[in-house]
Amino acid sequence: MIVRLTQPRLRPVSCLLVAVAMTASGCGGDDGDQDPADDAEGDVAVDTAGPPVDTTFVPPDVDETPPNVSLGEQAIAGICAKDSDCQSGYCNTYHPGGYCTQPCGGDNPECGEGSVCLYTEDSNGAKANLCLRSCTVTTQCRLDQFCATQAGVCTPRCQPGSCNAGFECDLIYGICQPEGPCEPAPEACNNLDDDCDGYIDNGCGPTPGSAPHVRVIDMGKATVGGGGLSRSFSFTPTPGAASFTIIALADNGREYYMGAYGVIGPDGVDLMGSGSPYDAPNRSFPSFDVFTVQVPNTDAVALQEGRYRFTFVRYPTEPGEVVPLGNVWVYVLENQRQEPFLSSMTANFWFVKTPGLTAASAPGDAKFQTLVTKFKQVMTNQGVDVAAINYYDVTGADADRFTILDTTDGDIDEHSELLAYSAALGNDDPGVNFFFVQGFTGWQLLGKAGGIPGPAFVNGTYSSGVAVSLSEYFTIDDDNLATNLTAETMAHELGHQLGLYHTTESDGTAFDHILDTPECPAAQYDSNGDGFVDPQECLPRGGTNLMFWTPSLVTQLSVGQRFVIHRNPVLE
Repeated sequence: MIVRLTQPRLRPVSCLLVAVAMTASGCGGDDGDQDPADDAEGDVAVDTAGPPVDTTFVPPDVDETPPNVSLGEQAIAGICAKDSDCQSGYCNTYHPGGYCTQPCGGDNPECGEGSVCLYTEDSNGAKANLCLRSCTVTTQCRLDQFCATQAGVCTPRCQPGSCNAGFECDLIYGICQPEGPCEPAPEACNNLDDDCDGYIDNGCGPTPGSAPHVRVIDMGKATVGGGGLSRSFSFTPTPGAASFTIIALADNGREYYMGAYGVIGPDGVDLMGSGSPYDAPNRSFPSFDVFTVQVPNTDAVALQEGRYRFTFVRYPTEPGEVVPLGNVWVYVLENQRQEPFLSSMTANFWFVKTPGLTAASAPGDAKFQTLVTKFKQVMTNQGVDVAAINYYDVTGADADRFTILDTTDGDIDEHSELLAYSAALGNDDPGVNFFFVQGFTGWQLLGKAGGIPGPAFVNGTYSSGVAVSLSEYFTIDDDNLATNLTAETMAHELGHQLGLYHTTESDGTAFDHILDTPECPAAQYDSNGDGFVDPQECLPRGGTNLMFWTPSLVTQLSVGQRFVIHRNPVLE
């Protein structure tokens, strides 16, 4: 699924795990005098900004109500999926990405300033008089349109396979050109398809790592922004493959907020949908720096034989912002395992100034190894063997800065910046990164994942791993409870990083899109009327699922959830 330009921007609340009603644990309680400045003295930092945890604690709406940066109704030539997306009330869906227009001529009103009336195809493919945006140069048009100078209007660029017989789509200019022999030359990284393979500058970007079961297809460079869609890409899965994962990586400027506008299956169905991301067949959300979507990421979607087509869009970060043009590197990672249900993985443990725990000491620390054993057991129960663990330290000024993560400061916060620290490993490292911090500021947060899913075999991005608070690990007197809660947090955030959403969100109005996970709607199960559903209220409706929005100390996944995680390419 994707947030269309006419939808509010949503950041998935599912990448968070919040503690609530854990009265026995004292999770994140205020020690009365702790100051983050004391970190240098080796004290354990706890969150002093939030209320003490008790049964009345309500998690604040941080990250759950991001600012609305919708473009609103679009003018003539704007992107649209339905009539209500357009100021004119008419979306011409004949063209990819839609085209806001209105009838003209005859009894209909004439086109306004900046547009002209032309005889062209309507949504049904029939000819009609419609208003098109006027232009003299292509820069006056959105990214996926060009200025047809003879008519003087912004016209959709061609897509591969859309030209008439004897013509082919020029990927650079987006117009149909007469077919002719292409003379391959070595790719010169010059914004051209030198080697005639249909991709621009493939082999020139930061290629992801891989594994024996993964086929990496480097699709080169695409331009995003400019109020339009990128050029179209296509991919045909190998028969019997388990899944494929699309990754779009920002070339320069991590402020890119981007996603897939559509992923069209061989049957013509758009897996991203055209409404709320929560309603799409194959859910995904836009993200900064790198965008990742796995197909399928639910047992409700089957991987089909035939060609998939997909495009990207760069969204604004502020209302009314003119989105600048920029480039992304596009890759597809095909998971060639057939019907996987047992897997193994590597984990990278990073310690961020955690008292008494370093890369050198943690392998021999009895309590921490108890935590590791419990985490491994949780994953073994899901058919995942954590076969190898690497230990690293975050050092110097970065360790001081990221000891307690501030996740309340804008879209790109300290959590995002900490995950980018993984660049030190390079992309050949196959592990999932776990960053252990002393806590999070502002509210009762136990952990936070980089993405749903995160980018497999790509380190150094804002989505390259998960962060786990060790506040409860250090402050809960009962070591058994402390390690159980932290192990559940680790497994929960790993579930997000592998592609799982919360089975039920905190307010009981949004749910995952997996067929066999029960939903716990607040209208039926919020028995105390506090506006949130907790594990006790949802015991018969998924309250003990590992991916419920708050911990229950029970770690179950459904068959459908295991279907998703075992298709993530990072598992082997």
